Order: sequence, then C-alpha cells, then structure tokens
Amino acid sequence: LIMVTETIKKIGYTTIFERNRNSKAKVIVNVGGAGSSKSHSIAQLFIARLLNEQNKVFGVVRRTFPALRMTAMGLVLGLLKEYGIYREENHNKTANNYIHGTNTIWFFSIDESDKIKSTNFSYIWVEEANELDWESFIILKLRLRAPVENGQSNQMFLSLNPSDSFGWIPVKLCGFGKDSPDPDVEVIHSTWENNPYLDDAYIKVLQGLISQDENFYNVYTLGKWGRLEGKVYM
Repeated sequence: LIMVTETIKKIGYTTIFERNRNSKAKVIVNVGGAGSSKSHSIAQLFIARLLNEQNKVFGVVRRTFPALRMTAMGLVLGLLKEYGIYREENHNKTANNYIHGTNTIWFFSIDESDKIKSTNFSYIWVEEANELDWESFIILKLRLRAPVENGQSNQMFLSLNPSDSFGWIPVKLCGFGKDSPDPDVEVIHSTWENNPYLDDAYIKVLQGLISQDENFYNVYTLGKWGRLEGKVYM
C-alpha cells in the first residue's frame, strides 16, 4: 500500500490508523472507548486505499441507514471533502455510492439484502458492529470475495464500544470468556489516550465519568468490556 496522501499526513492520523493499515487479519475488531480515533482511522484507511488501489469495492454499513448517514457515511464523505478529493459528479446520492477511478464505495444498511447479496466486496467496515447479530456478520463476511491481486486480501473492519461483554463479538471473535479467539481476527484496543487530537474539554468529560457511572467509565473512558444497560453508541 502506498503511503497516505500528503494531505492526510498534514492533517494527521493516529497509531490506530497505522495498526489497521498494517493488519493482515481477515477481520479486524476495533474496540475501545469514546474519542479513541477508531472510526476516524478506518475512514482514513478506506480513503487511502480508495486513492492508492485499483478495482476495489468498499462497503460501509450500519444496522440502519439513518444512523449510518449520521456516522460512518458522513465521516467518509466529510473527509473526502476536507482532503479536497470529493467530486459531486462521482457521488450517486440515489444509489448511495461514491466512485473514484476504478473503485466504488457503497453505503448501505444491514437490511438492504439485495445490495449485500449481489455484491462482492474487497473491504467492509461495520460501524457500531455490536448493533448487528451473528447471522448478519456471517452474511457480510461471506461477501468478502472480490478478486485479489499482488498479495492483497479482502478484509472486514468492525468498530464498537465494548458495552456488552456477553455479546457475540467479545465471545465468538475476541475470545472473551470461555471461547478461544478466532485465529482470523485481530483485536485493536484503543482509548482516548490514543488520540492526541482530542480537546481538553472532551477529555475532562471522559475522565469525569468516574464519579458519575463506573460502568460508563470502564466502557467509554477505559475501553473495557462492560455490562449492557441500555445501548449508548459513541
């Protein structure tokens, strides 16, 4: 992979970006606290590969499309604009895709079964992956079958807060509890300390959780697996 563009270098990226870029795993689970740069880093990686690779199909997915539009989709399109890459004519707002050269990024929700079952992906990013069930994950993973070349491999990236230690991601993928870790999975843990671009006011909010809610402090500040008490995604 060619290094990220000079624009991305200038604006900055974290070590979480580098770990995702260097991973050779089939599935990369980005789990951590709020503001840890996990989603931002995956979005940057997709843009870097969009610019530097050929004939790739990217999927950016969340359980519902309104939530996707407000998070991962908005982040990717926003960064394309920030980097001066975005072209209106390349963005099909009806089909919800963006084309750059021979590459296409598809934005879709998990209930768009026709789009999922009819497309072979090179890279898939599942934002707030703990919103999905195990079956949806398997269906997406089975669509990682786009042609590969030059030693590259198809990959799926998951991003989530560790809000439920009994969910399928910690148990089946991360080996949390009784099961062993999946050998095809790499877990990248992150907290706010991995993000040097956070402002002091937000860091203060995260640190202040310790006196407000121990579970939220563990999940959103320390990035530790917690207990499910009403889903809050950040």
